[in-house]
Amino acid sequence: QNLHFAQKSLEIFRKCEDQAGTSKSLTSLGELARIQGDFVTAEACYKESLLYSLQIGERFRDSVQYNNLSFISFRRGEYQKAVEYSLRGLKILLEMGIPDVSTWLYSLAGPTAALGNPQKAARLLGAAQSQLDSAGVELQTADRQDAQLIISATRKALDADTWQQSWQAGYSMTPQQAIEFALQGH
Repeated sequence: QNLHFAQKSLEIFRKCEDQAGTSKSLTSLGELARIQGDFVTAEACYKESLLYSLQIGERFRDSVQYNNLSFISFRRGEYQKAVEYSLRGLKILLEMGIPDVSTWLYSLAGPTAALGNPQKAARLLGAAQSQLDSAGVELQTADRQDAQLIISATRKALDADTWQQSWQAGYSMTPQQAIEFALQGH
């Protein structure tokens, strides 16, 4: 049913030549595809949405699409590309003065672990969860699925004590410390 409504809204926004609405509908379709594991469709939707948001100057939506593309690249094993997308999105948020970067920390943690630094990834994951807990919110469904995958892979790469210490060190970071830590080495 959600898929039907998202497709219908996309059709309407395209007919009206509403670029913002088209971009939002494409994001919704991308999220639904990602939840179902259809990463090809999700990527196509996110990339098209990004084209619209870049045209109309919706910087926050640009950031969201880069983050979504980071999760897709991670799933495909394109870890360096995932880092690049995540950092592009994160830097846009920082330029906009948006301090809640929890989802972007998750998207950066996955490829960080896969590229050989699971301790840093565990800290990023702890910092991300701390920001979510402080705000009293949860990740959206598609992001939550990817976050669970990233947490599992990172935990497997570390012994239990190192995981717990690294996670707790990240959880104890302020948002500004987490951002500075995330950007180290980039």
